[in-house]
Amino acid sequence: MILCGKPLSMRGMGLFTTDEEWIHPVRREVTYELLLVTKGQVYIEEEGQPYALQRGNLLLLSPGKQHGGYRVSEGATAFYWLHFSCPSLPFPLPTFMERGAEDDLFRRLLHVSMLPEHGGEDRAETMLAYLLLSLSEKHGARDKQSRLFHEVAEWIRINASATLRAEDCARHFGYSAAHLCRVLRREAGIGTRELIDRMLLSRAKEQLLNSGASVKEIAALLGFSSPNTFLHFFRYHEKETPLAFRNRYALTHMNKR
Repeated sequence: MILCGKPLSMRGMGLFTTDEEWIHPVRREVTYELLLVTKGQVYIEEEGQPYALQRGNLLLLSPGKQHGGYRVSEGATAFYWLHFSCPSLPFPLPTFMERGAEDDLFRRLLHVSMLPEHGGEDRAETMLAYLLLSLSEKHGARDKQSRLFHEVAEWIRINASATLRAEDCARHFGYSAAHLCRVLRREAGIGTRELIDRMLLSRAKEQLLNSGASVKEIAALLGFSSPNTFLHFFRYHEKETPLAFRNRYALTHMNKR
């Protein structure tokens, strides 16, 4: 497909997972490669620049540059990998992002990329274009947003649950709930309650797509008073049930080396 006047092509994607000691092989690819770590730590260097990646970190590796592991990863390790080709990036993207993208977006893209029916490839490349654009926008917005906003957003991400209130967040940072809500709306166009719900929904999707936990177990993990409460919350935001969402993105490709 064409993105901002440049041909964009998806070249492969998968989910790497292992419970054994592992180190990334030394390679020099002809494509760009995105890595999103979902479990453990991954140690990669590109042209001598080391990156110690952990859960949530995203790394963009460039074509023609040598990369490989510089330290062994121990214990359970997992990350999404995605290869794509483009003569040059149509917009600026950072090499490293501490919070690159949510797991569920990569999982959905992986599912679509494996659809056997006609049109699956086009749908995957459309989703890839959306992913790259969202990463670029997030990177650009980050430069304009205050340190307070990022601290609040990260605290909410870590503590998001059905019992978390806007007042709890404001109290933690020493502000009134109304003042903190104004700051968030000014910085990102979203209020405290909306941000909590967004982070909570992201955690729910992550559990549905990347764990074997039942809907009942996920509801309890996220602090909902009952599975029905979780069901209503999820259906309100996603217009479908948690189980329907999970089943819709069941296809995956996993590798261990």
